[in-house]
Amino acid sequence: MPRPFSTLWSIVREFNLSELREELERPVRIALVGYPSSELEVIAEHLCAGDTSSVYVLNLPLSDSGRRSLESADLALICRPATKQLDAMERSAVEIARRLPASALLVASNGSRRGFAVTYQPDLDLATTIVLDLDRPNEVDRRLAEGVLDLLPDRHLALGRQAPRLRERVAERLIRETSKANAQFAAMSSLPGWIPILGSLAGNGADLVILTKNQVLLVYKLAGIFGRDVRQARELAMEVLPVVGGAFFWRSLARSIVGLLPGPVAIGPKTAVAYAGTAVVGEIAHRYFRDGVPLSPEAMQDVQRRALARLRRVPIDAAAPTA
Repeated sequence: MPRPFSTLWSIVREFNLSELREELERPVRIALVGYPSSELEVIAEHLCAGDTSSVYVLNLPLSDSGRRSLESADLALICRPATKQLDAMERSAVEIARRLPASALLVASNGSRRGFAVTYQPDLDLATTIVLDLDRPNEVDRRLAEGVLDLLPDRHLALGRQAPRLRERVAERLIRETSKANAQFAAMSSLPGWIPILGSLAGNGADLVILTKNQVLLVYKLAGIFGRDVRQARELAMEVLPVVGGAFFWRSLARSIVGLLPGPVAIGPKTAVAYAGTAVVGEIAHRYFRDGVPLSPEAMQDVQRRALARLRRVPIDAAAPTA
């Protein structure tokens, strides 16, 4: 077995991929509730309701089965037009939604009614109100996806795998959060003299192992949300290595060069390498699993440029070691 694959496989074997598979396949139920209307239809299309069992529409007034479906949901989205006051049926649905793990009010409007939608937010004791301007479909996609992900923070992998319309947002968050985590760890590992115990543990070669493990796990999560069976670990590793191997090599080479710098001087470059290297690995895997083909050299260069651009937008404290 080639050495790069042996190294990758030794890391993969330490993961509990069965638990990852369970997290990906954990059922998630999102109920979109409202009176039949053009607004409800548009929102349902944006969430692909009906195309996935994870998102379903419950029309008011609720039948007995509809009530049971709402009571078993993980997230309730109560939808109403901006110009309409809630009636008794809608408030009854709100009462059920309050008892669920997560809930939100969707205020749907067209551009001419945007101001009314923003200002009219009744006190319904729901988690949040999401205002949607249906004349701006891209903005509707973004607000819905971010709202759902914020309301169900422990279901991101399941949402990515089971709700295709949310998949891109889930992938973006996974890459961004893993890149920031690796940047923070890289900064901490650069301070062995300033953090005597923790810094020494991170600085004695363990940082490279942990950064690589985080990147490999990111690749497996991306594979999972795009429908791959992560339990086929060896086959998936052999498939992925040629795709992201260059990014792993680039990160390792850059880290070796940075390692020649004095400790305090190396903090910034080492943090940048950890962030950008992880972002590159994640984006290459993201595009590969999404499109099913390896990236062209031009696309690879585009990924690297985008990773560096994202790095410049990361807040300074995102890469600072935590106490």
